[in-house]
Amino acid sequence: MTLGSDTKKARQLMVDAVDFPALSGSGLHSEKELDAAQTITGRSIAEITELGCPGGLSIDGFLAADENVISVLKGDNRIVSAMSLTHRELARPLFHIWNMIGADLDLGRWNMAEHRWENIRSVLYNGKTVRLNAGDTKGAQRSIFEDGFDDGSFWIEIERDLEAGEKTFLARKYRHLTPEQRAVLIKRLSSIRTGEMEPHYIMWYGFYEGHTSWRADPLAIAFIFGLRSLEELESALPGRLYEVLTEHFSAQPAAKKELR
Repeated sequence: MTLGSDTKKARQLMVDAVDFPALSGSGLHSEKELDAAQTITGRSIAEITELGCPGGLSIDGFLAADENVISVLKGDNRIVSAMSLTHRELARPLFHIWNMIGADLDLGRWNMAEHRWENIRSVLYNGKTVRLNAGDTKGAQRSIFEDGFDDGSFWIEIERDLEAGEKTFLARKYRHLTPEQRAVLIKRLSSIRTGEMEPHYIMWYGFYEGHTSWRADPLAIAFIFGLRSLEELESALPGRLYEVLTEHFSAQPAAKKELR
């Protein structure tokens, strides 16, 4: 299930070095490069944003209505940097899941009548039990970038239960939240619903999607797959986990916030 250089997996190791040399070299974006970007994969920032907004290439969109592709790349890059991780490190566990799905497809281990992946329901990843669910759809999702990824057709659900100590930690650190807000915090931190495009997007561009129903939030990836403990996430973003998981990366100047 590892990333490789064979024909089917070769693009899993690629990064868009033409547009983002810093991302290719260090695994993180340079904000100067992002500020200077006029195009990505030859497509203009304005067109990518238009295609990515709700109702563009998809009903839900790749970006929230108040976000653009650069504001999202910047926002997530700051989060990943705060966690002392890289985009390629966060793409890796999602590729591992996708490669398991692909292997079972090749071996005929899918319930094709129901279009569901039922062979593997959970994996142990960094000591964490991660539950899995996936299926395919009849349609094909086109990419907002000019990258040839125009046949996305899978949905993938990934989640893990909080341990007792983690629940206690959140209850103590975020006691100021309402019960409803704390439930949102837990859900967004411990579950992801995404597709096969996202690990590629993360590796190639550092793009996790904006705040849409398909977002693969970097905080959630780090937490679910045990890349960072809850205490480490809190140390990286003290008192801000709910805010970071719920607030949009608004492209409107008056609404911008710096991640410190």
